[in-house]
Amino acid sequence: MPPNTFILAMHHPRGDVKKASFGTELGINASPIQFDIDLFPAGTFYVVSWQLGIVEPGSSGSGLLSFDPTTSHFYLRGTLTGGDATCSASGATTYYARLDNLYPYIQTALTQPLQPQPGNNYQGLWWRSPGGSESGWGINFAHQGDTIFASWFTYDLTGKGLWLVMTAPKIAANTYSGALYTTTGPAFNAVPFNPQQVVGTQVGSGTLTFDDANNGSFSYAVNGITQTKAITRQIFGPLPSCATATGSLAAATNYQDLWWATPAGSESGWGVNFTHQGDTIFVTWFTYDVDHTPMWLVVTAPKSATGVYSGTPYRTTGPAFNAVPFNPTAVMGTAVGTATLSFSDGNNASFAYTVNGISQTKAITREVFQNPGTVCQ
Repeated sequence: MPPNTFILAMHHPRGDVKKASFGTELGINASPIQFDIDLFPAGTFYVVSWQLGIVEPGSSGSGLLSFDPTTSHFYLRGTLTGGDATCSASGATTYYARLDNLYPYIQTALTQPLQPQPGNNYQGLWWRSPGGSESGWGINFAHQGDTIFASWFTYDLTGKGLWLVMTAPKIAANTYSGALYTTTGPAFNAVPFNPQQVVGTQVGSGTLTFDDANNGSFSYAVNGITQTKAITRQIFGPLPSCATATGSLAAATNYQDLWWATPAGSESGWGVNFTHQGDTIFVTWFTYDVDHTPMWLVVTAPKSATGVYSGTPYRTTGPAFNAVPFNPTAVMGTAVGTATLSFSDGNNASFAYTVNGISQTKAITREVFQNPGTVCQ
């Protein structure tokens, strides 16, 4: 930078509001300069005199910039080291370490291509925003890679429980979309449960659009009925963060995920979502009634021992999915039995339940549809 170049200094003295000062670069130091930290040789610094403003103590490391009228760009020339200028002696000089001296040592780091940063992971239980405004229905997201598997628990036009599922790949930034299906299948207590008897019927489509990690919208068309709902995470305890697994799923201590019967795929067609916050797991179990129609049950299961969570399953009725307004006071829950989750590790558990007098125990594991899966903590 040649002498007498007009310069701009941008600084935040001791974290104060951003400030700008203007001056002239007088040249490069011709003799060594002593600062508290060391003696610096000639040729180390740009010497600056101020015409408007100064740089205050606490601004060390801030930038010195010049303006090129041919490109209309500012260029970083150096960083503040020290000086003598004060408000009462603004004509004193200030010294900026020359970036052109430092550049050969930092060039490799500055020219490395940017690495892609992981985006938000939306795994967990969501409901209508504002939280609680339409309590009684919800939607679970199992988010692995660039795909969300959504299981929506709501009510049909008669008020009976209805669940729908959607495999939604990412189609744009923060946007996931797919076909919505409802299914019929063997009753929850069928032995054996034959996955070949599960029949899915496409009833529409859905799109998830996220504003940030905790808020978004759910737009859907179901049997010709089109709606959009603002949604937010359902929070009842400390909210875990979720990300692509980097180690063994078995090592996980938070069980938030979509689970199904083990061996994986052996009873494809039903599943259970765990939303794990603190010492409580909220369970959403989507399965089939004895007449083979969709049935879902929910359980609030506090921790009762190491790796063990227990609670009461409820079956609910409520306003139809398209009700406007959706009145949460019309949701009616009926206790139907007991349920216990016992985890042997982060990827294996047993699901023991009694529903309407029918008792069973299922071995379950995480449903991984895109390796290596997702872990929350």
